[in-house]
Amino acid sequence: MRRKRVVSILIVFVLMINMLVITASAENEIKLIIDGQERSLSWEIYLSGDDTVYVPLIETFTYLGINITKNYDNTYIGAGANGEIVITVGKDTAEVDWVDIELPAPVIEKDGTVMVPAYLIEDAAKTQMPVYDAQNRTLSIISPDNTGTGEDSFDIGKVIETLPEGERIITQDDLYGSNAYGEAGWEYLEVKKGVSINHDGYTDALQLKTREMPYGEVPAVSNIAYRVNLTGKQDMKKGDVAVIHFKARATEVTDESGKANLVVLYE
Repeated sequence: MRRKRVVSILIVFVLMINMLVITASAENEIKLIIDGQERSLSWEIYLSGDDTVYVPLIETFTYLGINITKNYDNTYIGAGANGEIVITVGKDTAEVDWVDIELPAPVIEKDGTVMVPAYLIEDAAKTQMPVYDAQNRTLSIISPDNTGTGEDSFDIGKVIETLPEGERIITQDDLYGSNAYGEAGWEYLEVKKGVSINHDGYTDALQLKTREMPYGEVPAVSNIAYRVNLTGKQDMKKGDVAVIHFKARATEVTDESGKANLVVLYE
C-alpha cells in the first residue's frame, strides 16, 4: 500500500508543475490588437532578448489584407499599398517597392513559422507604426487604408492633358535601332523587331525572349535589358517634363511564380 501512495503523490506533483508552466505562459503572451479588437494567433508574438517585437508573418499580414506567399526557398512575397514586398529569412532588410528597408533585427523562423519585426508593418502595409505596450503586454496595429484612394487612383492621362504640347523625342526608329543585352550571354537572348500585332491600336511591337541554357534552366528576366539611346536628342532642362508612355505584355512565362517584372529607368 505504501508503494501505491508514493506513485499517486508523484503523479499529482507532476500535474501541478505542468499547470503552473501553462499558466505562466498565458500570462506572458503578447496580445495582438488590430483597430482596437483583439485577434487570435496560432503562433505567439515573440519578444527577443534585444527587445525586438516579432509577429508571425503570414497570419499578421493576412489580418491587414495582404496576401503573403512563399516564392522560393526562404523568400516570401506579397503586395501592400506601398508596392511589392519581398521578405527573406535571415536578412535584416526587407524589400518594399524595390527599396531595401532596414530592420532592427533579421527575419527569423521560430517554431515552424516565419517571424518578422513588427517594425516592418509601417512601410510594408503603409500604415502607422505598431505600438508595443510592455506593461499591458499588447501590440496595437492600425489597418492600412485599402480603399483604392491616393496613389492607386493616379491617372497619367489626366496629367498629360494638363501639359502644353511637347516634342516627341523617342520614335519607333529609335526603339528598333537600339540593342538588347543579357548577362547570361547573347546566345540565350532572342530579339524580334517589328512583330506584327493587333492590340489596342498597335500594329507592331518589339519582342524579347530568353532561351534555355545548357541544362534547361532559363535566365532570369531581370538579366535582360533593352536600352534606347537618346544621345544627340534634346537634353532635358530644368522645368521640362518628360512623359515615358509604353505598353508591355508578358505573353509566356515559365517561371514558377508566373510573373514577369519590367522596370523602366531613365538616366
